[in-house]
Amino acid sequence: MELVYAPADILKKSTISVDEDMDNVVQLAEQMHTVMSQNNGVGLAAPQVGIDKSFFIMGDKTRYKLIANPKIIETGKEQGLITEGCLSFPGLFLKVLRPLNVVVEYVNTNGEKVNEKLEGMMSRVFQHETDHLNGITFDTLVSKLKLDMAMKKLNKRLKRNG
Repeated sequence: MELVYAPADILKKSTISVDEDMDNVVQLAEQMHTVMSQNNGVGLAAPQVGIDKSFFIMGDKTRYKLIANPKIIETGKEQGLITEGCLSFPGLFLKVLRPLNVVVEYVNTNGEKVNEKLEGMMSRVFQHETDHLNGITFDTLVSKLKLDMAMKKLNKRLKRNG
């Protein structure tokens, strides 16, 4: 299992719902956790490893949570502009405006439907990874000017280190 990098087509497509396939998804999530950990990520969506199913993981090197068929039910009124990165866009960091908290619904590892309110970093990661499942990448959530400036900065950094 390997990371898929932009501009791969699978990153721009909506995913298929996870239905009777939970056992397989749980096994795939374990492999994804290894990939996420090796790349110092906090979230990884199935399309980012070439799988067109509606699930992602979020967590750290020691543990993770499997999120299948996620839905954002409600968004908080307060928004924040916070820097995000993405494993499919190595080295690119963009300030993205998102709601600071969300109420979500998803299916967990045991196949149970879960409703919960997420705040802070957990809210942001959930939103970022859910976007991936809908074919939305974070580079499309900022203005062309901001993206161009960030790309210029990244290219300078790559030339210096290259």
